[in-house]
Amino acid sequence: MSLKAAKRKMSTKNYMAVLSMFYILSVTLHATKTTAFHVESSQEASSAEQLRLGVYYETLCPDSRSFMRNSLYDGMILNEWLKYTELELIPYGKVTSWTDPDTNITTLFCQHGRTECELNALHACIVEHHDVRDQLKLISCLLSGHTTTLDECAKDLVLDVSAVKECKAARSIPDILKKYGEKTDALDISFVPSVTFDGKFDRWRQRYFIYNFSVVFCREYKAKFNVTLPQC
Repeated sequence: MSLKAAKRKMSTKNYMAVLSMFYILSVTLHATKTTAFHVESSQEASSAEQLRLGVYYETLCPDSRSFMRNSLYDGMILNEWLKYTELELIPYGKVTSWTDPDTNITTLFCQHGRTECELNALHACIVEHHDVRDQLKLISCLLSGHTTTLDECAKDLVLDVSAVKECKAARSIPDILKKYGEKTDALDISFVPSVTFDGKFDRWRQRYFIYNFSVVFCREYKAKFNVTLPQC
């Protein structure tokens, strides 16, 4: 092989090597950018600023049942606003109580009778033993019918509710509902369901809040964080 041909062959090899290096570098940079994008997106979703939302309801109140199963569930689950919300469910409502001075035993009188007290306590046990997403799913299922049972909902949703059952069986209704009653009584609610945004309660606008929940939630989030949520 002549010297000129040898130089030409080496130049070709060098050219191919340089191309290979550029290709590898390009692929590496693309992969790095893609990874960085996914990490950034994940961090953005996990660090979303949350609006505190308190929901005060009764298990047998028609307005409560409709609000929980429709407006609240649709907003938090279907619209995926739950990740933007610090949600607290307070199953209590309009309840009076009497403590026997001789025995020191407290009896609760719920607006819709003894059955409602039982169901409020069951919901409270769900709140205590499940994360908020599962709380919403279980409670929405239970409110779908007056005879719907915890076992039916647990089976449909593939959830373990053994801790909920133990909570309900081992404790008295006044004991289970004590902290929920204290939170509800502190607001002096006149309408059920009632909601608080960022810990603030406006008793005179509760009907408007409940019947226009999506609009109000979007407005409250925008006002606090200057962000318009998806689906708003």
